[in-house]
Amino acid sequence: MLDSGFLEFKLHYAQTKDLAVGDLVHSEVIAAAGHQWRIICYPRGHNKDDNDEHLSIYLEILSKPKQAVKAIFVAFVMLAPLWYTKRCTFVYRRSGEAFGWPRFMRRRSLDALPKVMATDSGWVTFMCGVIVLLGEAFGWPS
Repeated sequence: MLDSGFLEFKLHYAQTKDLAVGDLVHSEVIAAAGHQWRIICYPRGHNKDDNDEHLSIYLEILSKPKQAVKAIFVAFVMLAPLWYTKRCTFVYRRSGEAFGWPRFMRRRSLDALPKVMATDSGWVTFMCGVIVLLGEAFGWPS
């Protein structure tokens, strides 16, 4: 069995120019399979080793799982002519665990899009979803 939750994570990308590497913004809380989740985004990268070249994005579990929670995290951004998507699977065991991509996409890909950098816009929308796999039918370890 499956349960899922999806959201549009809107990032005012033009305003992130003032953030430091390691500064984060997060989404509202969504529910899936009885757990609370949110998207964490580091618009200028998660750590200094990335040299401010990448946008990082993660799925965090906020609730305390009684047992391992097996989840698929899907994230994509659509800005013509850019279409970028990734997905991963992870087993969450503790509240506050986050998994995703420290290098989801290069910042220069977004910087190059006039639609994003226009003074009247500046917003980027990421479609994000968590699909929770329930039961042992998928052969995942607990």
